[in-house]
Amino acid sequence: MVKEHTQEAVVGVFGVTNVTTYSSPHTFAKSNIQAEQATFRPSHIEIVSSSSDGLELQFDMIGTCAPIANTIRRVMMEDVPTMAIETVDFVTNTSVIQDENLASRLGLIPIYANPKLFDYPQEEDWTSNYKQCLKFVLNVTGTKDNQLVLSSELQWVPMGNQQSWFKDSTPRAVQGDIVIAKIKDGQCIVANLYACKGSGSYHAKYSPVCPVSYKMFPKVYLCDPKGNPTTIEGEEAQQIKDLCPGNVFDIEDGHLAVKRERNCTMCRECIREGERSELIRLARKKDHFMFSVESTGVYTAKEIVREALVLFQWKCDDLKQVIDRTPINKPMNATVETDEMEYEE
Repeated sequence: MVKEHTQEAVVGVFGVTNVTTYSSPHTFAKSNIQAEQATFRPSHIEIVSSSSDGLELQFDMIGTCAPIANTIRRVMMEDVPTMAIETVDFVTNTSVIQDENLASRLGLIPIYANPKLFDYPQEEDWTSNYKQCLKFVLNVTGTKDNQLVLSSELQWVPMGNQQSWFKDSTPRAVQGDIVIAKIKDGQCIVANLYACKGSGSYHAKYSPVCPVSYKMFPKVYLCDPKGNPTTIEGEEAQQIKDLCPGNVFDIEDGHLAVKRERNCTMCRECIREGERSELIRLARKKDHFMFSVESTGVYTAKEIVREALVLFQWKCDDLKQVIDRTPINKPMNATVETDEMEYEE
């Protein structure tokens, strides 16, 4: 029998029910806690697919709750450090783009360099400290009208002993075909650019990801009003299959079959008309999350996930140390008298 487990949010025609998360004590208020805990799955990650260049990744995080999944997403966006252009000193700019607008465009160009080799900027003159700074030079003069200035024009200038740090791959723009500006014959842009280490919590230009999103895993059940599995066949089965925009269903031996649950977007077209809501049940797993990560190119997507998990563990360990150091007072019985509070042990 198909039951409404506490691990599933039930999606109906007019709303969603059973949405309480594990973080609330009401989750198991009317259930056998030991029986429910027995159904918990150990937390783990399963890789679903990865692009050939490693910049895109789909994976499943299983055995956790929405607050933890969202925290991992936020850590990937805001705490994994990268290098980005922070200061631009213009020597000459005769293009039609104002200095401040051009500086903003330059700051958004992803820089390919290992941020672990650098310290966060802590001094006012960090641009002269090779342990905190990467220097680039942009020097372009137009030789024709409508000439494109591309990110490949950025030239790295080694500082200190940085040359020995980057023997295999020199710092550069991740993509060389990013358009910075368009200039005419005779116009020129000459500038010194200084990149430093930072995180997305300070500015979005430091974020190593483009989109990073998650959603709960969809479940599609074929069941009667009592929750017992049933079959849908004939013309009705074909109609339901044709209605689904995600191509979730197939016809096997004349019967409707659920084949691609992952494609379900909960559009509810399959339960919207007639009595189909009594034949099909839609739900989402509250402990199973489908993640999609796309890197800007500074790291591979797997490196971003791995670094985010390490940072999350570090945050948890740090919080645990703070809690362990916090003294716990003895419980006291409070009695209220007028506007003052008296305590008795």
